[in-house]
Amino acid sequence: MGGRLWTAEQVEILREYYPDNYAKVVAEMLNMPVTRVYHKVNNMGIRKSKAWRKRELDLQGKRLRVVGKKARFQKGHIPLNTGKKWQEWQSPEGRKNSLATAFKKGNLSHNAKYDGCVTIRTAAKCHKQYKYIRLAKSKWIELHLAMWIFLNGPLPAGKILRCKTEDTLNCDPSNWFLTDRSTHLAKNSGRADMSDKYIALVLSRRDPEVREALMQMPEILDLKRTELTLKQTINELA
Repeated sequence: MGGRLWTAEQVEILREYYPDNYAKVVAEMLNMPVTRVYHKVNNMGIRKSKAWRKRELDLQGKRLRVVGKKARFQKGHIPLNTGKKWQEWQSPEGRKNSLATAFKKGNLSHNAKYDGCVTIRTAAKCHKQYKYIRLAKSKWIELHLAMWIFLNGPLPAGKILRCKTEDTLNCDPSNWFLTDRSTHLAKNSGRADMSDKYIALVLSRRDPEVREALMQMPEILDLKRTELTLKQTINELA
């Protein structure tokens, strides 16, 4: 069956068997190189099924639990150098070699920063970028916070700074305002303005696939938004 062009029969076999079988197995069924199978499924957008991916992850997990088991430290094993000074377990030659390449006391790496240096970091959760300034060794602070404190003094208890715009790299104090953590959280989640993203999150119970589907259903989102707004109004008037 291995011709230069794909026949309708070959494509049908590919659609039926590739999602739940290894590419090598499908290639043998079609009597063609496995590279042709990979190339075709990539072009057609055919992916492995959820059941296959789960089964494969389970198999890999079992394999990893077995591979190298004999060479691993067993429970209760005590390393050779536990509680000992290095002179007690390392040979004189080994100590000499280690000292030859060890950093000397007080050594700074070639890329060590200096006081007043400003760098840009990306927040892990929101992926937004912020500027940080070094005040002293191992002491960094957000630049917008440092500038706010310089002009206005320390932040009041329970308050944090929130950016007025989307430009979090603009550290001018006029671009930031004081707010409390609960309000900050509400705005980040979309709860404050009942955004579609927040409504979908409430309805989906954090299921990403359901949430994605709900984002394509504006009528349902509007109904839930109206319900939540009504409840909020009743609570405020109670």
